[in-house]
Amino acid sequence: MWPDLAAAGMRLEPGTVLDGEVVIWRQGRCDFAAVQSRAASTPARARNLAAALPATYAVWDVLHHPDPGLGDVRPRPYTERRRLLLDLPPKTPRRSRWCRRPTTTTPRCRGSRTWSRKASRES
Repeated sequence: MWPDLAAAGMRLEPGTVLDGEVVIWRQGRCDFAAVQSRAASTPARARNLAAALPATYAVWDVLHHPDPGLGDVRPRPYTERRRLLLDLPPKTPRRSRWCRRPTTTTPRCRGSRTWSRKASRES
């Protein structure tokens, strides 16, 4: 039900496992009902809803790193996993709706380009 997010996710390095949450911004606020509407849609409606209700994937943790020398990083402290997340090579499209955020108090991700090389340090 998230073709817009899936396209960006498929550009991540194989073996990358992230933790986060899908959010939809409306009038400057998270709209949980809009997320539910998209989640309950049929595959046929998913593309239209992706245009009407664009979603953002707010990522706050990396669970498995694509570097075979690191692999499963869940046992590591969160501060280290956070650094690893911010250092992941940004391979998602410039206009992808993915953002890396440490907490829910961080300013909203709407329109974020934090997975692009230029903005990767803006998170």
